[in-house]
Amino acid sequence: MPPFLSFFRTLKMPHLTQNQGLSKQELSSAHACRPQCAACCIAPSISAATPKHPQGKAAGVRCGHLTQHLLCELFDSPLRPATCKKFHFDIEVCQQDAASALKVLETWEILTKPSSANL
Repeated sequence: MPPFLSFFRTLKMPHLTQNQGLSKQELSSAHACRPQCAACCIAPSISAATPKHPQGKAAGVRCGHLTQHLLCELFDSPLRPATCKKFHFDIEVCQQDAASALKVLETWEILTKPSSANL
């Protein structure tokens, strides 16, 4: 599990608990990364350089490596950033649809953005 996931599970975020009645294991086993989502390729910033993002990817920007079918063209490539490799489907993040996943990931991005006071 990526370290950031452990951190966010400690936060009280009511919008992440919309799936009452089913365990996390039941939900995750019934779901997988869904086609036409790509929320994890849009919402987060990625500091690693890639061919189409030599300075990294800004938060909220569609990754230039997404194909027209919303698939990662770097998926099996050694050029794929470690951040992307470590991210896996998780019902608490991915929720029930792409719009909800995008909201969760946008919230995480805001909560983890370094403040100017810390720079």
